[in-house]
Amino acid sequence: MLAVAMTAGAVAVGGRPDGTRAGADAAPAAGALSSGLLTGGDLDAGIRSLRAHLRAQPRDHRSWATLGLAHVEQARTTGDPSHYPRAERALTRSHALAPGNEPALAGRAALAAARHDFTGALRYADRALEQNPYSERALCSRVDALVELGRYDEAAEAATTADARRPGVPVFTRYAYVHELRGDTATARRVLERALAGATSRADVAYVATALGQLAWNQGDYDRSLRHFARALAADDTHLPALEGRARALAASGDRAGAVSTLEAVVARSPLPGPLVALGELYEVRGADGDRARAREQYALVDAWTALARAGGVHADLDTAL
Repeated sequence: MLAVAMTAGAVAVGGRPDGTRAGADAAPAAGALSSGLLTGGDLDAGIRSLRAHLRAQPRDHRSWATLGLAHVEQARTTGDPSHYPRAERALTRSHALAPGNEPALAGRAALAAARHDFTGALRYADRALEQNPYSERALCSRVDALVELGRYDEAAEAATTADARRPGVPVFTRYAYVHELRGDTATARRVLERALAGATSRADVAYVATALGQLAWNQGDYDRSLRHFARALAADDTHLPALEGRARALAASGDRAGAVSTLEAVVARSPLPGPLVALGELYEVRGADGDRARAREQYALVDAWTALARAGGVHADLDTAL
């Protein structure tokens, strides 16, 4: 457990009850095709491979579940909520082939959370954990749902349970966030620093360093946040959360030009409401020729995203989306 490891002065990143290593946000096994699909590489190519496999093996319920999760991830990375109905169809197909199977239930929990249906996410996560108490994805979705529902004491208990069952980067970052929400930022930072020290993949380094950058940002320590975001981007210069965090820290530090150029790169790849609104506000503050029109364009894109998200089944509360 992370808490025990911290007391002993060490964190063993990625352990599983059977002694093997758990990949970050690892998808349920669905044969060789799903290996690494959600944790790196070309997601589009992975989805094409899964579809080709499913044309030949249409009754492979695990691959249908993995395809559903891949579409959830694709929506997250591209900012395109039209992937959510595709995810739902794939997960429904998996459930039809094998009613109540854990990968499909965990996938439904992730999809519900992505759509901001946190009550549904909690329900599906609990059902998945009845089938497999060590499901990393379900354990993480359960923590996320409880946090978003404002049930912080239960979220803390869920994070401790997740740490005991499936210690790894996805659990560690949630464990830290729950401590931050409860005002224990020292423990949150200590957990993340030790998780970063034990991270071995570039994706894990980028993920944890970004979490440290966000923690520093929340404390108003913009110089430290910039150092953490720089480390994340050194590991993966395409990591959008680190780019967005860097832009916000640059703006807070007075480097408006750097913030604008960085946010422009972010929204070009993933036009989500948060960075769109931030970029629009920076245009308004800068006030150069054409900036007022540029700001209006960003806000119009937010309206378009919200309409598309609602069509994709997202509970598009703008405050939540931001």
